[in-house]
Amino acid sequence: MALKFVGQEIASAVIGLVVEKVPSVLNYFKGKKLNDESLQKLKIMLISANAVLIDAEVKEITNPAVKEWLDELKDAVYDAEDLFDEIATEALRCKIEAESQTGKRKYSDFVNSFDEGLESDLEKILHKLEYITQQKDVLGLKEVAGEVPLPSSRLTTSCPEKCVYGRDLDREVIFKMLQSDDAGGDEICVVPIVGMGGIGKTTLARLLYNDSRVNETFDLKAWNLEIPYEAKGLRTFIGGDELFYSWHNNGNIGKMIDELVQAFKCLRVLSLSNISELPDSVGALKHLRYLDIGDTEIKHLPDSLCSLYNLLVLILSPYITKLPTHMCKLINLRHLDIDTYEVKLEEMPPQMGKLKNLRKLPFFIVGKNGGYNARELGELLRQLSGKLIISNLEYVHCTKDATEVMLKDKQDLSELELKWKYDHDTDDSEKERNEILHSAIWCP
Repeated sequence: MALKFVGQEIASAVIGLVVEKVPSVLNYFKGKKLNDESLQKLKIMLISANAVLIDAEVKEITNPAVKEWLDELKDAVYDAEDLFDEIATEALRCKIEAESQTGKRKYSDFVNSFDEGLESDLEKILHKLEYITQQKDVLGLKEVAGEVPLPSSRLTTSCPEKCVYGRDLDREVIFKMLQSDDAGGDEICVVPIVGMGGIGKTTLARLLYNDSRVNETFDLKAWNLEIPYEAKGLRTFIGGDELFYSWHNNGNIGKMIDELVQAFKCLRVLSLSNISELPDSVGALKHLRYLDIGDTEIKHLPDSLCSLYNLLVLILSPYITKLPTHMCKLINLRHLDIDTYEVKLEEMPPQMGKLKNLRKLPFFIVGKNGGYNARELGELLRQLSGKLIISNLEYVHCTKDATEVMLKDKQDLSELELKWKYDHDTDDSEKERNEILHSAIWCP
């Protein structure tokens, strides 16, 4: 039942988020001279539905019709949230593209196909919500103050393994089946676990899966190798090593990731592992906030990555040698991370100083153009925190450039490591090194 309560909290939170976005979406509509009447209706319907959420969460336990109503409501709310997010992303894209134009056109001057279908998309969501909110009266849903009560009769099998008791015998019986002669040979052996819902079938399977003896007995084990393409509105996808190992064996990595992107365009969180290439299609994930490719062997990133304007966190593969030229377009990026122990990156892309929201950057590689790169770092340092490693300082040929980079007004940095290449030990470079170190130590 605790999960049900969390579900109600999430639904209410998403409704609140959508309602909060109405004013900004309204401004977009006015700027594009679009009809905004549907927006006001949408807001009223969401507030009305939110008022009966608590009652619905209680009644869905015994009334399947209420559960279906609640599922439909959540789907509609997520559709609205996705649409509003797309509108915000489009406005941001237009602004970034306009600022990059030499003629400095206003972003409101950009006309594209996105606006053409916007009103119809909103109307579809509105009609769906209108029908759903009308059904709340038919189902007898009412406003209820306070929190959802937690009936003791509602059980869950979501307890962690350390809380599992009384299943040792079952685990041993299944393990002996897996070790039996009948389980050998080339054919696949299947041991089904059957029973009514809620008795702990998944818990027992997980208990066996994580048993150390399974690791010792089998060369390969995998948990749920299938991508749940039927999971409508999936927001988070974390692919484990076993899943991607299976893809590797089939030689379908690129195709499978393309299918993943196509099926789940509304992903907010994506974590990939055990792959060596990130396809261009990743640029279609316009809602993405978190991308983790740290546990991969990816060496190059597609330029399409720079269209992920909502990206907040990017964890890079240590094998990356070059970042896309237009990384500066990721203006919402707050956390850019990589394993600094084995960085193979050669230099930073230009205009990194435009990333005004960046707070975590564990490394900065000065490029051969030296001073230009150093001044970029100077802009970034005012906002960075934690530890920072600056490499290739031999390319900084001017003490003035170095001084601009150093620690003035950089109180959030806790540790700074400066690196020169070992083969730059001439008298001139040693003198410059000492001047840079002096700037780092003595500047206020």
